[in-house]
Amino acid sequence: MTTPSQHTSDSDFDERLQAAIDGDLADVVNTQCVGLGYDWTISQREKEVEGDRDCSGEKCDDVLDDNEAAGEHPPRAPNCIYFIPQLGFKASNGDANYLERMTSLFLKLSRTVVQRKYSIIYAHSQYSLFAQGRVLKRLYRLLPRCYKKNLTRIYVLYPTPKLRACFQLSKLFIEDKVAGKLTFVKSLSHLQRALSPLAVKLPPTAIQLEDSARRPHTLQLMPTLEEVYVDQLSAPPFVARCVNFLRRRGMQREGLFRVPGDQTALSLSARRFRDRECARIVLVEDEEDEDEDPLARSLRGVSEEEEGYGSTGGGDHCAFLIVDDVDEVAQLLKAYLREFSDAVITRGAFDHVVATMREHKNELKKTVPGSDPTAPTSRPSDATEESEIGAVVEELLAGHLPPSHWRTLQYMLTFLADIAAQSPVNKMSPDNISVVFAPTLIRIDMSSPESALEHLPICQKIVRVLLLRRMEQLVADRMSPKIAFSRFE
Repeated sequence: MTTPSQHTSDSDFDERLQAAIDGDLADVVNTQCVGLGYDWTISQREKEVEGDRDCSGEKCDDVLDDNEAAGEHPPRAPNCIYFIPQLGFKASNGDANYLERMTSLFLKLSRTVVQRKYSIIYAHSQYSLFAQGRVLKRLYRLLPRCYKKNLTRIYVLYPTPKLRACFQLSKLFIEDKVAGKLTFVKSLSHLQRALSPLAVKLPPTAIQLEDSARRPHTLQLMPTLEEVYVDQLSAPPFVARCVNFLRRRGMQREGLFRVPGDQTALSLSARRFRDRECARIVLVEDEEDEDEDPLARSLRGVSEEEEGYGSTGGGDHCAFLIVDDVDEVAQLLKAYLREFSDAVITRGAFDHVVATMREHKNELKKTVPGSDPTAPTSRPSDATEESEIGAVVEELLAGHLPPSHWRTLQYMLTFLADIAAQSPVNKMSPDNISVVFAPTLIRIDMSSPESALEHLPICQKIVRVLLLRRMEQLVADRMSPKIAFSRFE
């Protein structure tokens, strides 16, 4: 039987929901303080109940245990909503009234998940603590029965002792019957461990806030290329992961490597590079194999042992950074190669190449015909000249680069040559690629504008002739039946 007070509450909620739907919340959306995700444990618990029922009280073989739950595939539609007030407060300079707009967005998004079993992730914030309690308490009382009935779990991030007391003793936010749905989580990495890293794509700004608060930045040195190089991959594992991702999804992306990525995500990634935690950067593809664990698929062929990565914080790993955008992965690849203490083409090898190129240029000047107008020109065409320079540069680098640098360079050139081969679609010609990758593969002297202007064209020329030579080699290999295809195809 419905009481008059319930009618009043439902009416208030309907008015609040309609106002949220009609209102302009674009500024709140941009803060990413509210979003949707997947709670795999909900479908897991339902399977366990069904399994117990089917087996007449005995555990069925088809019911996964807790260790197997991490491999469960996500539901087809979101069934989890996260609320991180601190992101909104940060954008609004701590304005407590902004919380009303954040809760409006929460109501607007939650209507897509509350009609079935769902969970809530609430990240406690020290900003406007009293206002949060007051608004959230009123919001909970406004929620209709279906919101409360279908709510299976509330994950509370960063619970302070005071907040625990509010939840467990005074029941400030919840009723007694909901107390069993509470799960306190001390960090994002622990939340990801409970739900799987791929369940909720957390905003990079939220991860950055936790990194800054819980993992004070230290001057960690980036490992050398030799330290992370894996011979079986012919490249560092993270390079291989990015290249494989881009081969499957980005080869025809127009302007690949030229579109800037999310700067917050790049900053977080750089920190993980230096902390030797590249395994905490997960590259997620759209096309999924239903028979494979999504997390295992994103780290396919790469283990933490291969990466050489481990926690630098006494076992307290940082949160997983989820990346599923082609342009962001392309920028991550460039950023990673630039982070090494010495570039892929080392300074010593670069100096040898520059000296040889200057000698070659002087030799070409001597071959220009003299005073005899009938003498045939002995100067080669531009294409022939570039081919000759490419062969000389390649030979020099093979002799002066460390093996790990040389093989990584060949790996990258093969990949870039395949991109250039599709330049009619992706607009990344050898010229464009050399402009983008010269500062990535070669450490350019930026001590002064004059030095940068002097070295940048030389670096671009080196990358261009190497790329053109690699393209010629790949064409020759693919046309010859006697030569096996490249292992990188």
